[in-house]
Order: sequence, then structure tokens, then C-alpha cells
Amino acid sequence: MPPIFYLAIGGRSTLADLHLVLETGQRHFLVPAGTLMAERLRCINQDVRVVLDSGAWPIHNPQRLTLEQYAAEILRWRQPDGSWGRLDWFAS
Repeated sequence: MPPIFYLAIGGRSTLADLHLVLETGQRHFLVPAGTLMAERLRCINQDVRVVLDSGAWPIHNPQRLTLEQYAAEILRWRQPDGSWGRLDWFAS
């Protein structure tokens, strides 16, 4: 199986940025947890796969989520049937 390339799309990227990369065929994304872009990808009506970034780097990142906030963001991806929907994995 060939490796999968997850495009790192910033949390402050615009909807136009997302539409552009979707038009080019990108379907795998690495996105900071707790951002507007993460929410857009969670709710989008397209077949996409997502990796959530914890924002732990750099160490003094002012937008870094607490461990509790990060856990809550991960659990938001859980589907009623127990599956993880579009979430492939999350970085610790």
C-alpha cells in the first residue's frame, strides 16, 4: 500500500483554501484540533480523512489546548455508532 500524504492545513485557513485543495483531489488533512478548519472538516459533506494535531509544538504555543480540551475535541469526532467517522488518528 502506498503512503498517504496528509496535507497540513492551518487552523486559520479560509474556506476558499479548503475548496481549492479539494478541487485538486486532496482528501487527507492534518489540522490543529479545536480550530475552525477542524470543525469544517468534521462537518463537511465530502469523503475526507483527518489527523488532529494537538498543537503541542512549539512548547510555548499560546493557542495550545489543555489536555482536557484536546481530549474533548477528539471525542467530538466520535459517531453515535461508536466509529470515529472521518478521524484517522490524532497526534499526542
